[in-house]
Amino acid sequence: MEKVEKEMQVALSEEQTVLELGECLKNFQAEVFIRKMENGNVYTANANSLLGLINLQLKNGDTVVILAEGREAQQAVEALAHFLVKGKE
Repeated sequence: MEKVEKEMQVALSEEQTVLELGECLKNFQAEVFIRKMENGNVYTANANSLLGLINLQLKNGDTVVILAEGREAQQAVEALAHFLVKGKE
């Protein structure tokens, strides 16, 4: 099973929602998580969990680590990374 990890900075556009984030991953055979460190605490959320993503409170400028495991882990990480930087486009 493939494991992939990628660190990046968040740059969301005003129009993006956490519902869309989950949608961009639904067709991949991989478990995907987003890890964020804030005030010395590490928070991790399953990228397919609406409640987890809401609690993560992603905002522009946050540095996150995308973690994925599964047959299509690399593709899932690339799709999520692309989604998280749409505000730069």
